[in-house]
Amino acid sequence: MYLRHAHARAAGAFRKAGFEVIAVPADFHSGRGDGYLMKKWLPNSKSLVDSDAALYEWLGIAIYRLRGWM
Repeated sequence: MYLRHAHARAAGAFRKAGFEVIAVPADFHSGRGDGYLMKKWLPNSKSLVDSDAALYEWLGIAIYRLRGWM
């Protein structure tokens, strides 16, 4: 099963249910073709969206742990 965004929470929930979980890296982006190198170090709107997604996932993990789902 491939779960892109909720993989940490899903893996924890499956482990809690007794399944063996094998993590496989996927959806890797090397960053090639991004253009100017300094552009990677300057703030932009995509980075803010990525931060939001990370905070959402961390909050989800905390809630799963508090509820005993992981």
